[in-house]
Amino acid sequence: YDWLYDQWTPAQRQVLRRAIVEKGLTPGLQCYLGRLGAYGRWVGWDWNWNVVCNGGLAAGALAVMDTDPELASEIISRGLDSYQAMVGEFAPDGAWKEGPGYWAYSVQYLTIYMSALRSALGTDYGYGDAEGINRTAYYIIQMTGVDRTFNLNDSGDGKVNAPELYWLAARYSDPNISRYRLERVRSGYYNWSPMDLVWYDPANTAESVQLPLEDVFRDTEAAVFRDSWDNTRLFAGIHGGENNVTHGNLDAGSFVLDMLGQRFAMDLGGDNYELPGYFDNDGMRWQYYRNRAEGHNTIVINPGNGPDQTVDAFSEITDFSGGENPFAIVNMTPAQSESADSARRGMMLVNNRTGMVLRDEIRMKSPSEVYWFMHTQAAIEGYGADNRSVILNRGGQRIWVGILDGEGSFEVKDARPLSTSPQPTGQNANNGVRKLIIHRTGAERWDLTVAFLPLEYGASVPDSIPRVSALEQW
Repeated sequence: YDWLYDQWTPAQRQVLRRAIVEKGLTPGLQCYLGRLGAYGRWVGWDWNWNVVCNGGLAAGALAVMDTDPELASEIISRGLDSYQAMVGEFAPDGAWKEGPGYWAYSVQYLTIYMSALRSALGTDYGYGDAEGINRTAYYIIQMTGVDRTFNLNDSGDGKVNAPELYWLAARYSDPNISRYRLERVRSGYYNWSPMDLVWYDPANTAESVQLPLEDVFRDTEAAVFRDSWDNTRLFAGIHGGENNVTHGNLDAGSFVLDMLGQRFAMDLGGDNYELPGYFDNDGMRWQYYRNRAEGHNTIVINPGNGPDQTVDAFSEITDFSGGENPFAIVNMTPAQSESADSARRGMMLVNNRTGMVLRDEIRMKSPSEVYWFMHTQAAIEGYGADNRSVILNRGGQRIWVGILDGEGSFEVKDARPLSTSPQPTGQNANNGVRKLIIHRTGAERWDLTVAFLPLEYGASVPDSIPRVSALEQW
């Protein structure tokens, strides 16, 4: 209606304007006034619907402000009040707890919202200066692996094609963000969008991308690592954070791994939103495999029919470092509080950033049954002595996964619930996904180090197997 205003006939304009007012702004105002019951609950929410609804309503209001000034002004004013409930969710450094997919949904409308306010009214009323938004572009950039994202929670693992990066680059005078977007559109990694033409500013584009090879995002508690930006062959990420966030999973300690350009350790993402009780965080949600710890690449202690991590837990990344062997350590103790006195997991890149190791140090409250899980779409090519190592093949690329320290051996099963777990009908069968498992019973403590190392063509063991110390020495 607004951009093509001069091309519409008067009759067409009237149809479009009436639709915006009657089907958008009028019910929107009823939501703000609390007159639509549950349908208007988003007004006070701190997750994606808040900015999606407020951003969309504001754009509509600005478009018809010349013909409906009082309604438009009230929509914008009440929307700015509503948005206060969510604006702090990007703090402290730009991450989005619902995951990269919902980052894309939220930021799409955030940029429309802020851009429209600034172009039409000359101000975003200070919301654009809220903590973390100036760095939120780096969240999605850093969470992008070789050709998939680190898809926390219900997010899918597809690449997030975000022309909004150009607006963020311009708003925060950050030419590095613009250069990243430009290079990946030119290479075909991302498809171009009409919004690229609207927001791209060649004068605000750096000569080359200058980004760290590792980063950590607080509150969501995600750490990511890679070998390079020019030709990424290794990408790894580990997650802690809040289990009980909207769209959240019981996934403290879960990780993903891209090696030799292939995703070997994957996150399954969300299941069908229409499943009964899928968003019932007080009960049914934690019966579905993809929302449970057993459906992630993490530890499960004393499995049973209930939630397999503490639902309200927050697991902090207590240590993070760059350098030759960058690493992060997640304190999973809150998530394992029912069965463990302490539980920590560390991720480190080794061998000049060509390999990765994962170390768990767990102290149980009493002798316990413990599982180590990793989901993969790779083929199982073979096992080493005593099943202490396994060779995975995906897309013709081969890696060695081996137990360097600690009791246990590998077995492989389909990505299905344990026999002791809930078995709700209708959930995703996870066809084509296998699960690497290390299983112990009667364990009182478990210090376990697993290495993931690339293999040369035809080799059955890596060229160099690292020696890894206890976490307190990292």
